[in-house]
Amino acid sequence: RIFIGGSWDNSSGSYTYSAGDSVTFDGSNPSTITGDTDWSILTLDNISGVSVSSGTQNIFQRLNIKSGTLTTNSNVVLVSNASGTAMLDNIESGAISGSLTVQRYLSLGPQGWRDITSPVQGSTILDWQNSGVIFSGFTGSSFPSFGWTNAYTYDETQGGSLDVGWTAVNDIGNSTGPASAHRVFMDSSVNYTLEVSGVPYTG
Repeated sequence: RIFIGGSWDNSSGSYTYSAGDSVTFDGSNPSTITGDTDWSILTLDNISGVSVSSGTQNIFQRLNIKSGTLTTNSNVVLVSNASGTAMLDNIESGAISGSLTVQRYLSLGPQGWRDITSPVQGSTILDWQNSGVIFSGFTGSSFPSFGWTNAYTYDETQGGSLDVGWTAVNDIGNSTGPASAHRVFMDSSVNYTLEVSGVPYTG
C-alpha cells in the first residue's frame, strides 16, 4: 500500500500498478494529481480534498471516497474490460465534484434482450449507440424507419402486471439512469464497452 500526504505528478513518470495495489491520499492539505495514471485501488481520505489537474486517471478495481472532495475535472474513468469492472465504493463523509466516466464491458453470447441502465446523470440512449450498440425503430436510431423497435424503458406508473410497464423508446435522446431501466435486444457474439459520462448518482 502507498500513502500520499502531498500531491502526485506522473506527467513524465512511468508508474505501473499491480492488481490489488492500493494508493491512499491521506494528507491534510489540498492535493493534486497530474499526468495520465492507471490505478488499481484509489482512495481519497484527505479532508482538504484532491483535485485532478491534468491527465486521464484510469481506475481498474475500486475508487474509495472516505473523506474530502475528489474534483475530477472530467478526467476519472472507471474501467471495464474482459478482466474485470471497476466500481465506486461507498462514499463516506466525502464527495465527488465533476463528471465520472463509467464503462461496462459486455461479452455477448446468443442474441437476445439485455437489461441495462446508467449510473450517471444526464446520460441518454445516444451514449450506448456511440458505444456501438445498434438501435432501430425510433428517431435518431441507427435504423429509424425499421419496422421493429429493439429498445424499451420501464414505466412504473403503468398499472397491471410487471410486463405492462415496458414502453418502446421513441427518441435517441431519451434519458437513462437507475430510475429508468432499459431492455435492449443485442446482437450475438459481439463485445461492447458501454461508456457514459456524468455526475454519478449517490445516496
